[in-house]
Amino acid sequence: MLNAIAHASEATTTAQANPIMGFLPIIIIFAVFYFLIIRPQSKRAKEEQTMRNSLQIGNKVVTTSGIFGTISEIDNEKGVVSVSLAKDVTVVMYKTSIANVLKDKKEETKTEKVEVKEIKEEKQS
Repeated sequence: MLNAIAHASEATTTAQANPIMGFLPIIIIFAVFYFLIIRPQSKRAKEEQTMRNSLQIGNKVVTTSGIFGTISEIDNEKGVVSVSLAKDVTVVMYKTSIANVLKDKKEETKTEKVEVKEIKEEKQS
Protein backbone atom coordinates (compact mmCIF):
# COMPACT_ATOMS: atom_id res chain seq x y z
CA MET A 1 0.00 0.00 0.00
CA LEU A 2 2.77 2.45 0.85
CA ASN A 3 4.51 1.41 -2.32
CA ALA A 4 1.49 2.50 -4.41
CA ILE A 5 1.40 5.88 -2.69
CA ALA A 6 5.12 6.39 -3.35
CA HIS A 7 4.67 5.58 -7.05
CA ALA A 8 1.70 7.99 -7.29
CA SER A 9 3.72 10.86 -5.82
CA GLU A 10 6.59 10.11 -8.24
CA ALA A 11 4.20 10.24 -11.19
CA THR A 12 2.97 13.68 -10.24
CA THR A 13 6.45 15.10 -9.74
CA THR A 14 7.94 13.70 -12.94
CA ALA A 15 5.10 14.86 -15.20
CA GLN A 16 5.66 18.61 -14.89
CA ALA A 17 4.17 20.94 -17.48
CA ASN A 18 6.24 23.06 -19.81
CA PRO A 19 6.71 26.54 -18.27
CA ILE A 20 5.71 28.20 -21.56
CA MET A 21 2.31 26.50 -21.37
CA GLY A 22 1.67 28.41 -18.13
CA PHE A 23 2.25 31.74 -19.87
CA LEU A 24 0.38 30.81 -23.04
CA PRO A 25 -3.05 32.07 -21.86
CA ILE A 26 -1.54 35.41 -20.82
CA ILE A 27 0.21 35.74 -24.19
CA ILE A 28 -3.01 34.94 -26.05
CA ILE A 29 -4.99 37.47 -23.98
CA PHE A 30 -2.37 40.15 -24.69
CA ALA A 31 -2.45 39.39 -28.44
CA VAL A 32 -6.25 39.61 -28.55
CA PHE A 33 -6.15 42.82 -26.51
CA TYR A 34 -3.60 44.32 -28.92
CA PHE A 35 -5.47 43.46 -32.12
CA LEU A 36 -8.94 44.39 -30.84
CA ILE A 37 -8.21 47.51 -28.80
CA ILE A 38 -4.72 49.01 -29.11
CA ARG A 39 -4.17 48.73 -32.87
CA PRO A 40 -7.54 50.20 -33.97
CA GLN A 41 -7.19 53.05 -31.47
CA SER A 42 -3.72 53.99 -32.74
CA LYS A 43 -4.98 53.83 -36.34
CA ARG A 44 -7.89 56.14 -35.45
CA ALA A 45 -5.53 58.56 -33.69
CA LYS A 46 -3.26 58.65 -36.75
CA GLU A 47 -6.24 59.42 -39.03
CA GLU A 48 -7.35 62.25 -36.73
CA GLN A 49 -3.84 63.69 -36.71
CA THR A 50 -3.64 63.70 -40.52
CA MET A 51 -7.09 65.34 -40.66
CA ARG A 52 -5.96 68.09 -38.28
CA ASN A 53 -2.71 68.64 -40.19
CA SER A 54 -4.63 69.03 -43.45
CA LEU A 55 -6.99 71.76 -42.17
CA GLN A 56 -7.29 74.72 -44.52
CA ILE A 57 -8.88 78.13 -44.33
CA GLY A 58 -12.49 77.91 -45.48
CA ASN A 59 -13.08 74.33 -44.29
CA LYS A 60 -16.38 73.80 -42.53
CA VAL A 61 -15.76 71.97 -39.27
CA VAL A 62 -17.49 70.54 -36.22
CA THR A 63 -15.78 70.88 -32.86
CA THR A 64 -15.72 68.25 -30.15
CA SER A 65 -18.35 70.27 -28.28
CA GLY A 66 -20.68 70.21 -31.30
CA ILE A 67 -20.16 73.75 -32.57
CA PHE A 68 -20.34 74.20 -36.36
CA GLY A 69 -18.17 76.83 -38.01
CA THR A 70 -15.75 77.76 -40.77
CA ILE A 71 -11.99 78.04 -40.30
CA SER A 72 -10.91 81.63 -40.85
CA GLU A 73 -7.32 81.55 -39.60
CA ILE A 74 -4.69 78.90 -38.76
CA ASP A 75 -1.64 79.29 -36.50
CA ASN A 76 0.47 76.13 -36.80
CA GLU A 77 3.13 77.35 -34.36
CA LYS A 78 0.64 77.59 -31.50
CA GLY A 79 -1.57 74.79 -32.79
CA VAL A 80 -4.72 76.93 -32.80
CA VAL A 81 -7.36 77.84 -35.36
CA SER A 82 -9.89 80.66 -35.54
CA VAL A 83 -13.36 79.39 -36.29
CA SER A 84 -16.04 81.77 -37.55
CA LEU A 85 -19.43 80.86 -36.13
CA ALA A 86 -21.46 83.73 -37.56
CA LYS A 87 -20.85 87.20 -38.95
CA ASP A 88 -18.38 88.98 -36.64
CA VAL A 89 -18.28 85.99 -34.25
CA THR A 90 -14.93 84.19 -34.17
CA VAL A 91 -13.65 81.68 -31.63
CA VAL A 92 -10.00 80.70 -31.21
CA MET A 93 -9.49 77.05 -30.26
CA TYR A 94 -6.88 74.31 -30.34
CA LYS A 95 -6.66 72.11 -33.43
CA THR A 96 -7.27 69.11 -31.20
CA SER A 97 -10.77 70.37 -30.48
CA ILE A 98 -11.73 69.94 -34.17
CA ALA A 99 -13.70 66.70 -34.38
CA ASN A 100 -14.60 66.52 -38.06
CA VAL A 101 -14.27 68.36 -41.34
CA LEU A 102 -17.58 68.59 -43.18
CA LYS A 103 -17.73 67.91 -46.90
CA ASP A 104 -19.36 70.37 -49.26
CA LYS A 105 -22.69 69.36 -50.78
CA LYS A 106 -21.14 69.69 -54.24
CA GLU A 107 -18.38 67.20 -53.41
CA GLU A 108 -20.89 64.74 -51.92
CA THR A 109 -23.18 64.86 -54.94
CA LYS A 110 -20.23 64.41 -57.33
CA THR A 111 -19.04 61.30 -55.51
CA GLU A 112 -22.59 59.95 -55.26
CA LYS A 113 -23.10 60.43 -59.01
CA VAL A 114 -19.85 58.63 -59.79
CA GLU A 115 -20.79 55.75 -57.46
CA VAL A 116 -24.27 55.45 -58.99
CA LYS A 117 -22.78 55.53 -62.50
CA GLU A 118 -20.31 52.77 -61.59
CA ILE A 119 -23.08 50.61 -60.11
CA LYS A 120 -25.21 51.04 -63.24
CA GLU A 121 -22.25 50.07 -65.44
CA GLU A 122 -21.63 46.97 -63.33
CA LYS A 123 -25.26 45.90 -63.60
CA GLN A 124 -25.21 46.33 -67.36
CA SER A 125 -22.08 44.18 -67.70
